[in-house]
Amino acid sequence: MAIGMYYLANDQFFNGQMDEVRVWNSARTEAHIRTDMCRRFATIPGNLVAYYRFDQSSGQVANDEGSVPANGSLVGFSGNPWVTSGAAIGDASVAGYPSAGINVARMWLFAANRDSAVVTNVNAQNKGIHLYAVNSTPQVSPGTGTAPSYFGVFSVPATSSYTVRLSPESGTVPASGLYTRTANDALAWNTTSPTVTASTLVLDNQTYRNEYIMTGRTLATASAQLSAQVSVYPNPAHRTVWVQLPASASQQSVVTIYNTLGQQLLTQKLIDSRAAQQLPLPALAKGVYTVRIALAEGTVTKRLVIE
Repeated sequence: MAIGMYYLANDQFFNGQMDEVRVWNSARTEAHIRTDMCRRFATIPGNLVAYYRFDQSSGQVANDEGSVPANGSLVGFSGNPWVTSGAAIGDASVAGYPSAGINVARMWLFAANRDSAVVTNVNAQNKGIHLYAVNSTPQVSPGTGTAPSYFGVFSVPATSSYTVRLSPESGTVPASGLYTRTANDALAWNTTSPTVTASTLVLDNQTYRNEYIMTGRTLATASAQLSAQVSVYPNPAHRTVWVQLPASASQQSVVTIYNTLGQQLLTQKLIDSRAAQQLPLPALAKGVYTVRIALAEGTVTKRLVIE
C-alpha cells in the first residue's frame, strides 16, 4: 500500500501535509466520519486496521497503531521535514450538523479534569461544527497556572460565528485569563477579553477554528513524592482494581474514575486509606480511563487501562 504517491505515473508524490491517516476494512457512514473525525482513538476499533497518527517529530518510519499494525517507510523523506500538526484533533469531541438534524443550538463537552466548554449562538450560516477537548497541557504554555487540558472548535464555513463558554472544574472562576490560538501549529497563545461571570469565561463572535485554555489556577495537586507512592493495580485491569496509598496519607480520601469524555463513572470513599482498597469496575468498557484520588494533601491522578 502506498499513501501519497501515484506509482503508476512516474512516482508522482503528494505535495502537502498529512496527519491522522486511518485505513478501515469496512465502509464508514457519514455519521461515523462526523463522529470520529476530530478525536483520537484511545481504544482501537477492530476494523481500524491501520492508524498512522504521525505524532513523532523525527525519523523515517510511520508508526502504525491500528488493529493489524504494519509500520510504514517514509520515502523521499530526506532531512527532517516533520512539522507541528495543526489538525483539529482532541481526545474527545462532539459534533453538530444542521442539515442532518444534529443539534447545534447548545453543544457541551467535559475534559478529563472536569473543566467544561459550551458552544452556543451558532448562526444560521453554519454547515457543521465540532467541539473537542485535549486532555493534556499544550506544547507551549500561555502562563502560570495553565489548565491541564484545553478545548477547540472547528466550524464551517469560516464566516460562521458562535459563542464559547469555558468553566473550570470547581464551578467558580479562579482563572486570571482565557487564551486562544487558531490551532496547535500556531503554538503561541493570544490574550482575550472574555465576559466573566461567577462560573464561566465567555467569548462571543468566534469564527472558524480556535483553541481555548484557561490560566491563573492554583491546583491542589499532591507532591510528586506522594503521587509516586500511590499504586493503582493491576493495570491493565479487568473487573476490579486495587488502590494502595502510603501510610503517611490522610485517612480521608475519595477515588473517582472518569472516561475520556470527562464523564464521572464511579466514586468511592476509602474507608481505611492505610490498607489496599478494592474497587469493582462494573460494566466499564475496554479503554483508557482517568483515576483521581482526592486526599487532604492534594489530588493524585493516574491513568488506568481496562481490558
